[in-house]
Amino acid sequence: MTGWAWGVLVAGASAGVLVWIYWAELIGAGWSPTPSVSVQKMLELAEVGPSDVVYDLGCGDGRVLVWATRRYGAHTVGIEADPTRLAWTWLRVRLLRLHPRPRLIWGNFFHHSVEDATVVCLFLSRSVNLRLEPKLRRELPPGARVVSYWWTFERWHPERISSAEHVYLFRVPPHADSQPQPPR
Repeated sequence: MTGWAWGVLVAGASAGVLVWIYWAELIGAGWSPTPSVSVQKMLELAEVGPSDVVYDLGCGDGRVLVWATRRYGAHTVGIEADPTRLAWTWLRVRLLRLHPRPRLIWGNFFHHSVEDATVVCLFLSRSVNLRLEPKLRRELPPGARVVSYWWTFERWHPERISSAEHVYLFRVPPHADSQPQPPR
């Protein structure tokens, strides 16, 4: 192989690695794993139990799903846009013998319903939380728990906060159309 061919091969491989690393950033879903202590605190603050359906939006490596399934017996659903991270989570679920739970979905969580969730876990960004808030309010029943690592919601006030772990628990407020109407 000539020097030129090696250069093309190395450049192509380098470009491939960079795309793999930054894929999530390119599609607007950056990835930084939630520390295990914060995952534990998220599930604890949300008081997750066996009757819960826990959604992890941007499930990454699946750590929230694994904890919620193994420790609390919850039904879990992870939605992830990055196919590499979803494949890793799929493999992890199989190796830990958690299949058929969690249920894994590849795609943009804005395009998938979360209406059957009782708990939604997330570690997104301030701007994504701002865009996500109307979807959660529209699809989740009032009182459903939303637990966020690091970022809050602009219009919701946290019910509980764990400052040390940067975890915030919110409850979906009542829907505007469910408010009692004054008598006429």
